[in-house]
Amino acid sequence: MKAYSIGDVERILKVRDYVIRYWEKEVPFIGARRGLSGRREYREREISLLLRLKHLLYSKRLTIEEARRVLLEEVAGPGQNRRALLEEIREELIRLYFRKSRSPE
Repeated sequence: MKAYSIGDVERILKVRDYVIRYWEKEVPFIGARRGLSGRREYREREISLLLRLKHLLYSKRLTIEEARRVLLEEVAGPGQNRRALLEEIREELIRLYFRKSRSPE
């Protein structure tokens, strides 16, 4: 599974790294893993959750507490199969985004 740096995640989310770190602190089940070098590494799942969190905060105008609750319900609640399918679609879109952004035009 591919790992993305915090810089990659900044480009996807279009938010600064300190915002991402704050979100990780407030919503602990989103947190990135540390690689062998000690740097944050994000998988498609974490990026998808961060994209969803950004949508809840910026588009739906929820507070961080409300958004955390909604995410937790989505991750652990009923309808998990549908969410799993959506998760796979999001992950594929992220892979396509990076493939497109790294290929010469």
